[in-house]
This record gives sequence, structure tokens and C-alpha cells, in this order.
Amino acid sequence: MRQFTAVINGKEYLCQTACAKNQFEALHIAGRTGLIAMLKDDSTTDMTMVVILLQIPFEDVKRLVSLLVDKCVTKDSVPVAENLFVDDISNYYLLIAKVIRENLAGFWLLQRPNSVTTLEQNS
Repeated sequence: MRQFTAVINGKEYLCQTACAKNQFEALHIAGRTGLIAMLKDDSTTDMTMVVILLQIPFEDVKRLVSLLVDKCVTKDSVPVAENLFVDDISNYYLLIAKVIRENLAGFWLLQRPNSVTTLEQNS
């Protein structure tokens, strides 16, 4: 597990990547719900990440929070939860999206380089 900082609306949240077991389940949820698309690169805007997250079933959002976000804290060591984002709940969704990206972005490293031939080309 690795420490990282997510900055949302000028505030820093200290997080750590989840264990492999949690990332395994989270990647499956991301693939099944289409969230995998927002992991591709940093060019996805904050609003787009939030909108993509808003379109999946709420139960999946809650599960992703329990798998990946529950260990995040504020700089004052206050655990991160919805109640910290009163009147600005979209920023909680943005935090969730950024934590998902930090945990699962390695998926896109699976792309095959252009110079590699397929098994069919080798036979």
C-alpha cells in the first residue's frame, strides 16, 4: 500500500492505496459499471469523472467507498465521509473518483506496445 494526497477544492486529503484484494473487487466493479473509462488518463475533467460516477448504481458507489476511500483522512486526521462535504457533496464524489483512479489506473498499463506481435502473427 502506498500513501498519496488527493487535493479537492484546495483541501488536502491523505489517503493510501487499498490492499490487492480490495483493488481486485474494485477493478471488477469499475469494469462492470463503465468506470474503467475514467481511469485512462489525466485529461478526463473533474466534472466528467463526477458525472460518470453519478451514473452507476448507488450500491456500487458505497462499495467502492468501503473498498478504497475509508482510509482517507483530512490533514487533521479526521476520517473522510460525506458529512465533511455539506453543501458541496459533488466534491465528495470527486474525491471518490480520484481515489478510484489512484488505485486502479495501472489497468491501462496492460496496453500492448505497437512493436509487439500477436500470437497469431508469430505462427
